[in-house]
Amino acid sequence: MTELGGLYVLGAGVPHDPGAAANLFHAAAQRGHATAMTELGRLYVAGSGVRQDPGEARRLFEAAAELGDARALFNLGMLYWSGMLGRRDAAMAAHWYRRAAEHGIALAQARLGVMHTAGEGVDRDLESAYRWLLIAARTAKENWLQQQALGRAQSVRSELTPEEQARAEQSARQWQAKPK
Repeated sequence: MTELGGLYVLGAGVPHDPGAAANLFHAAAQRGHATAMTELGRLYVAGSGVRQDPGEARRLFEAAAELGDARALFNLGMLYWSGMLGRRDAAMAAHWYRRAAEHGIALAQARLGVMHTAGEGVDRDLESAYRWLLIAARTAKENWLQQQALGRAQSVRSELTPEEQARAEQSARQWQAKPK
């Protein structure tokens, strides 16, 4: 059901129909399918095929996260960062981005690096920023994200001492995603 729902979202081989996708995701989510919960939550964020409801999206993302869906962790970070739940909460966004980053979500790793660079929602910590940006560049599958993370990493690197650079680089090389 979840795979078919994804096809309806994309309009791949079937008509583009977010409402049909939402129905399929809902049925699979009712059976405890974490990916379906995350995908249905994304529809609630966008108001695509369902009425826009960030609170329902949060509930679905939290349930999916409890079942081990790392993308749900990232989406929770986005909800808090965007302010869709009432007000922007950078500290909660950082909490969820960190959890997603630890599970290998490259965009969460990059965002966490940027947040550490600016001190938004976390302490300003350039060594941690550099480490997360290096990890994001290594784990990203998308060329644009690799390049963006590397560019930001090089900018941060210039502000670090040689010792801080070495520690962050070694830590980034040794980093491994947590198992799901």
